[in-house]
Amino acid sequence: MTFFRNVLVPYDFSSDADRALRVALELAREEHGRVTVLHAIPFLSRVIGVPPGVFPPAVLSAALPAEQGRRLEARVARA
Repeated sequence: MTFFRNVLVPYDFSSDADRALRVALELAREEHGRVTVLHAIPFLSRVIGVPPGVFPPAVLSAALPAEQGRRLEARVARA
């Protein structure tokens, strides 16, 4: 019986998030499941100057710095 087919891990680069990622990956390996890592950016409208509630997809993808994406990929690969 498979208990964990997909594990969602919120990630913020903290030590708690590192620990949660390691546990999620271990559970997924044991259950032959997968892990989805979510990096949320709070208060995005304040950062990019768009009124709250108005988030065109092109603005969101442009707002996520490439450096953060590379950093997240590196953390997941190391875990």
